[in-house]
Amino acid sequence: MITSEEVLRRLTIGDPSYCRALMAPELDDRPQALDARSVALLRLGGSITAGSAGPMWQQRVGEALDAGMSFDEIVAALVALAPTIGIERVVAVAPDLARALGYDIDAALERLDDAHGAGGTVVGVSQGARDGRRRGRERDHDLHPRRSIAPGHESYAEGQHRA
Repeated sequence: MITSEEVLRRLTIGDPSYCRALMAPELDDRPQALDARSVALLRLGGSITAGSAGPMWQQRVGEALDAGMSFDEIVAALVALAPTIGIERVVAVAPDLARALGYDIDAALERLDDAHGAGGTVVGVSQGARDGRRRGRERDHDLHPRRSIAPGHESYAEGQHRA
C-alpha cells in the first residue's frame, strides 16, 4: 500500500508511470483513506466541476449508484458545489445530470409549461431557457435516446426516486 506522502511526492514531480496508473479505471495503488462511496462522490463532483459530457455522466452516475448513493444524494452533491463552482455551472450541468439519473427533465418542464397555459412561462423560466432546453434535447438525442439511467440501474421513472 502506498502512503499519502508518497502519493504527494509522485504527483509533485509528475511521475509519468504513477500518473498513467492514476488514470486507470480501477486503481489498486491508492491511499486507502477513502471508501468507494467517497471516491464515487469525488469523481461525480469532478465531472460536475469540469462540465463533463455524454457518456461520462452515465459512468459517474452509475459509479455513484453502485457505491450506494441515492438519487437525492447525487442531486445534493450538485447543489453543494454551487458556492464553489458558481450557480452558472450548476445550472448548465443540471439537465445532463438529470438525464443520467433517468429523470426526463425536459418532459417535466414541459408539463409545468403546459400547466401554466399556452404561451405562459413557469416562474423564472424564460422563452430563452425553453429554447435552450429544446436545443439541448436536439443535441443530446444521440447521447440519451431513451433518457435512461446508468446501465444496470432502475430508472427514475421506474421508482428509483420516491417523493
